[in-house]
Amino acid sequence: MHKALVILTSALGFLATLAAIVAFPGGIFLLTQIDRTLHADSYRPATFTVAWVAYRPSGRKTTSDYWAVGTIDGHRERFGLGGVVRGVSGWDDLEAQVHPGQEIKVLYDPSFGKQGNADRQRVIAYEDDFASRQRARLMRTAALIYGPSLVLLGTSVALGLSIRRPPVTTTLLTLFFLVGGAAGLALIRSVMALSSPGSAGLLQSGPARLVMGGLGALSCPGMALGVAALAWFLLRQRKKRADTLRLRAPALGLEFLGNAPDADAEVAELGPFALLRRGIRRYVENRLRGSRDGYDVRVFDYGYTASSGDTSTWRTAVRIASPALRLPAFTLGPRTLLEVLGEVFGVVQPVDFEGHARFAQDYLLRGPEPDAIRAAVGERALAFFETSGGWSVESLGDRLLVSRENATVPPERIDAFLAEVLGLVRTLDARAS
Repeated sequence: MHKALVILTSALGFLATLAAIVAFPGGIFLLTQIDRTLHADSYRPATFTVAWVAYRPSGRKTTSDYWAVGTIDGHRERFGLGGVVRGVSGWDDLEAQVHPGQEIKVLYDPSFGKQGNADRQRVIAYEDDFASRQRARLMRTAALIYGPSLVLLGTSVALGLSIRRPPVTTTLLTLFFLVGGAAGLALIRSVMALSSPGSAGLLQSGPARLVMGGLGALSCPGMALGVAALAWFLLRQRKKRADTLRLRAPALGLEFLGNAPDADAEVAELGPFALLRRGIRRYVENRLRGSRDGYDVRVFDYGYTASSGDTSTWRTAVRIASPALRLPAFTLGPRTLLEVLGEVFGVVQPVDFEGHARFAQDYLLRGPEPDAIRAAVGERALAFFETSGGWSVESLGDRLLVSRENATVPPERIDAFLAEVLGLVRTLDARAS
């Protein structure tokens, strides 16, 4: 069940990223709606008197188009007839519906220019309560374009958090494409505004078309370049983390061992912990080794890939070992929705503690010897967990594996993190001795 939810989370995250990529060209359709919405309160009812109609048949690269030329308050204007007539297949159909001298009620905003796409915005089909309808139309269009990606992203994140596997990579990629696409649309609209007659011809004709064409041609390669840049940034951050830990290791009293050349062999040496058996591919990086307070200490970044094509989940873990430890076997971690359902159906049977509702709400503790576990996890340990969330602990008797859920600890906090871990271990060790 857990693996199926992991796969579903990854699939939803991938679809969210794909929908975000598709949203960029879809967002171009918003530009016209944005212009009309910004001018929604400037349109006024007017009467358009037809002087003549024009029809342009469809070509190999264009669809058929038809419009009327006429006057509004004595001013020569052009009016696109797409919202007025239907089923036009030629001159005869057009002239049968629109003829010279015909008066058509329209909405008119002369602040739009008479050149380029702005000309089509000056005169539009009339509709009652245009301003509120136009704003609603813009919201519907935006929801249709960006809604699928956001819904898929939200579902993926919620499901991932419920199983403690947040889809970090697909979430970052989706947000990258959504934000990058919005920035691209803002740039395109800026170029369109600069190329309008009201901008004193700053990007008129050739230059404007060149920039717009370049933006369109570079959009897909630009996105690919953006993905490559993001991958480079993540790799650079990983290298920076390793270099920082290498330099800090002597001050921590630990030896820096780097990445494990054979992750499976390293996992076998650390112990048969459930966390270290997750996934089909495992990674053990930034290993630190030493001793503290009589315990053998191993600090490392552990990552695993749950399924083919999935992204890796990382956390910083500490393995504590000592022959003096005599703890019962148990696993403790934050309670998830999946485990709550398991309790409801009797599949999961937690070790409970009377009078500790907060602990039962935040954590799930399991093991084969409930009485021995209650004796080991005493009041001090319960108080620690009730005031600090997100911890995961596994006990194999003389070895403990401690980590925070899906979190890599910053290098500058490793010492403080290790102190917290050792403080927790001492509360358990004191109860077991």
